[in-house]
Amino acid sequence: MWIRKSREKTNNICNIPLLNIPKIILEKYKNNKDYQAKEQLLPVPTNLELGMEALSSSASQDRYLNNNQACEMLHISQRTLQDYKDKGRISFYKLEGKILYKYSDIENLLNNNYKAWE
Repeated sequence: MWIRKSREKTNNICNIPLLNIPKIILEKYKNNKDYQAKEQLLPVPTNLELGMEALSSSASQDRYLNNNQACEMLHISQRTLQDYKDKGRISFYKLEGKILYKYSDIENLLNNNYKAWE
């Protein structure tokens, strides 16, 4: 068995040999109609998918932002955002190396630090 995948830069097709353990797993699920209908090779979602699903189904239905979106909303650099995280000024979630921020947390940070012009 082979995995056929096109390279991102050149779009050339690569043939990657499948190792024995993945072959056994694929063989186990090859006749499963649920996964054939979904066009999935394996029935197991990744940890990142599970984490994102848990976040998106939270009671508040809050929106989550990545680093770039948080920086854009706060009008700060990536380094300043890192400094805010290090000093505990902003809360964040870390899922498999991906950092996410609650939109409402950033809104609260802005509102709590608002100084009216006198």
